[in-house]
Amino acid sequence: MVDIIVVDDDPGMVELLTEFLTEDGYKVRTAANGLEALKLLIAERPHLLLVDIMMPVMHGLTLWYYLKKDPELAQIPVVMMSGAKNKPLLNECDHQGFLVKPFDAETLLTLVHALVGEAGGAGG
Repeated sequence: MVDIIVVDDDPGMVELLTEFLTEDGYKVRTAANGLEALKLLIAERPHLLLVDIMMPVMHGLTLWYYLKKDPELAQIPVVMMSGAKNKPLLNECDHQGFLVKPFDAETLLTLVHALVGEAGGAGG
């Protein structure tokens, strides 16, 4: 099964993303910040990370820098998310996608399918 970690401090956004992804057949785990996500990554490697940029404790770009320092974690595709349209720091990272909040299920799932395939057909 395709495993996705959603990293966002907004409980409503986490709930919405989890609903969209699980209804499409993906396994979803969640973290409220980058530090929680790193703890999840120690236990199990996901197929994809959906990461909000602005979060308390450890924001998304800091998490991305940690991922890129580890050769194994650096292979995980990362989609960055933000409600901010001005994102100059985002240009520093080679993320695989960017979602501007708010976005709809179709936009999310089109990007996820492009990166990891459809949940039923990707194996994992």
